[in-house]
Amino acid sequence: MALPKHISVAELKAFERLQTPIWIYDLERMQMWWANKASLRLWNIPIQEELLNRNFSNVPELRWIAEKKYLQEFQQGKTITESWTFYRDGETVAVRCFCSGVKIKPGRMAMLVEGIVESSHPIEIDIRRTRESVIENSLILANQQQAAWEKSQRAEAELRWREALLSSLTDTSVLGFLVVDNRTDEILYFNQRFCKIWGLEHLETQMRLGLLKNNDIIPECIPLIADLPAFIESCKPLQSEENRTVVEDKILFVDGRTIRRFSSQIRDTQDQYFGRLYVFEDISDRLQTENSLKNSEQSYRSVITTMAEGIILQQADGSITACNKSAERILGLTSEQIKGKAAIDPRWRAIYEDASPFPRENCPALVTLRTGQPQFNVIVGIYKPDGSLTWISINSQPLFHPHQSKPYAVVASFTNITAHKQAELALQQQAQRERMIAAIAQHIRQSLDLEVILNTTVAEVREFLQTDRVIIYRFQSNWSGVVVTESVAADWEAILTMEITDQYFVDTQGKYYQQGQIKATSDIYTAGLTDCHVQLLEKFQVRAKLVVPILQSDRLWGLLIAHHCSAPRHWQPWESELLQQLATQLAIAIQQSELYQKLRLANQQLENIAMVDPLTQIANRRCFESKLQSVWQYLIREQGCISLLLCDVDYFKKYNDTYGHRAGDDCLRLVAQAFQQNLKRNTDLVARYGGEEFAVILPNTNERGAIQVAQAIHNTVKQFNIPHLASTVKEYVTLSIGIATVIPTADLQPLDLIEAADQALYQAKAQGRDRFCVNQIYA
Repeated sequence: MALPKHISVAELKAFERLQTPIWIYDLERMQMWWANKASLRLWNIPIQEELLNRNFSNVPELRWIAEKKYLQEFQQGKTITESWTFYRDGETVAVRCFCSGVKIKPGRMAMLVEGIVESSHPIEIDIRRTRESVIENSLILANQQQAAWEKSQRAEAELRWREALLSSLTDTSVLGFLVVDNRTDEILYFNQRFCKIWGLEHLETQMRLGLLKNNDIIPECIPLIADLPAFIESCKPLQSEENRTVVEDKILFVDGRTIRRFSSQIRDTQDQYFGRLYVFEDISDRLQTENSLKNSEQSYRSVITTMAEGIILQQADGSITACNKSAERILGLTSEQIKGKAAIDPRWRAIYEDASPFPRENCPALVTLRTGQPQFNVIVGIYKPDGSLTWISINSQPLFHPHQSKPYAVVASFTNITAHKQAELALQQQAQRERMIAAIAQHIRQSLDLEVILNTTVAEVREFLQTDRVIIYRFQSNWSGVVVTESVAADWEAILTMEITDQYFVDTQGKYYQQGQIKATSDIYTAGLTDCHVQLLEKFQVRAKLVVPILQSDRLWGLLIAHHCSAPRHWQPWESELLQQLATQLAIAIQQSELYQKLRLANQQLENIAMVDPLTQIANRRCFESKLQSVWQYLIREQGCISLLLCDVDYFKKYNDTYGHRAGDDCLRLVAQAFQQNLKRNTDLVARYGGEEFAVILPNTNERGAIQVAQAIHNTVKQFNIPHLASTVKEYVTLSIGIATVIPTADLQPLDLIEAADQALYQAKAQGRDRFCVNQIYA
């Protein structure tokens, strides 16, 4: 006993084509789940949606109980047969219903009903109504029938089902089917597609009614055949009963169509031959498509062959099976050398744009084979065995078989972008050169420190040129020279501050370079240099050099030199141009620095003049005030003491009146010398404070130390014994000195110290002159 099965979409489509009313009723929800068009008239409903939305909840309770019992039998695989009465357009219709269970969803059962309309005799209708009434009013359904009758009904339903399914399948097929009983020449089966292929639509009705046999339709078909003799000859093997094979051939029609024919024998259960099955397929469009594809493929191959891009077909195992001429040209290999290889030959070294190694597994074609994703514009540099570098841009597209997620091959296209990369590199180098020149020019504008400018220049040039040493060589007056600046790699000898005498420069006085000539030497051993010159360069480990003069107007100031020590080097024109531009900037920097040094010296001289007393050549009052202020601030931070001496030449006006102003000037000079002789520290300062007044600043000196300095000054002036007969103190020049000492604080000012020293000076004069007095300051 077969259990209920799930209903499929194909089965529903087959039911839809039947003229027999079929519907599916959901027993659990008591509503119609599906119905074909043939059932609508039986239910007296115009459209399917109305039937599906109809409410069956008013079914009598006994009927509902009966249907629940059906559900139990359906779950056991049983089929129930009943006679139902329908009312259609005011008439009663008796329908024989075959009910079976089907699954419409997992765990959900419904009732499939196939209705066969029976006679509508009034007596039979009354009987059915009575029986239905009994069913509705009974708790037990009395629906037992003879087993033989049920078996015959199921067989009949199965036969109708198979016929409906066959019709559904063949009617929608693009193939034409014909089954002929060769014993009787009867047409056992055909479909609409067969009639359409052979132009028999007008005979279809007669054929379905069995009014025509196979030989009756052949005359209608013969005019369609382009080569009738060939067709007749092709039919002979089909008549043999011994030929059990499936025969396939093609039939050409006069209208240009091509029909493919399959033929096989049909035998009964006793293996007795009784007919043949013919299957016809119109392959005209397919052949046309295949021819178009062939033409397209030829055009495609022609385009691929003439493309500038390299094209490679790579299989899933990584092997290359096809390539075009451009691929051979770009890679420098023949097709035989390319085929069978991996995407990147192991003999080649592949790199990224930043020169880092490009692993083979990152090849775009292999990435696409591995991931199924296309790759676009992957830039790879390839060093070929001859050492040349080729840059290519690669794209890759996967190829898939239908319904497969992994590609079976990949098409890789690549373009030679070496020229583009070289141009791009040249632009990058030019931009980098311009940035470096701009940076050095900015250093020149921002700094007048020549040493900083020169050191920055040689360091940046060596880094940019990737060479071993860069120096600046300055000529001396005798045409020898010294290395004033150097940037050198760690593995090579430093020659900074080294004096070098090249006899060639001495003999020619640098005339070659004074003309602005640049000298590039790729290899000192092949440049035709003299032996002594080669020996000199060997001493400095030089193998190749690039020399550019540094000119100031017509004067050769020095040379900007790049040394390559590790190997010979072919200097590029842009490298010479770079050094020449830098040499021009350096010449400007050197000239500016020299002017700056002269200006600074002149300013220093002017500043000295402004801070020095022209008569005595010691500091003037301006210098005194500046010194006192700076020392005062320093000692506030350091909490040190300061002493100040204010000195006055006794009766100096009388001295001038007696000896004259010239003698007075000489007297002041001698007094200034006396002060200078007794100041031992460079932090001490003596200044001419006024006409005949002098001041002494003694940082970090206490009162006792200041008194010692005052006594020493007195003794020195006494030793000078400068005559002063107009003085009422002594017959020689004497000094009065006021001393003040303090520890500076934020509450005191330098003026406080000056006033204290001035008060002490006043006391010294009041006490008879030629002495010193001390005034104490309390914070």
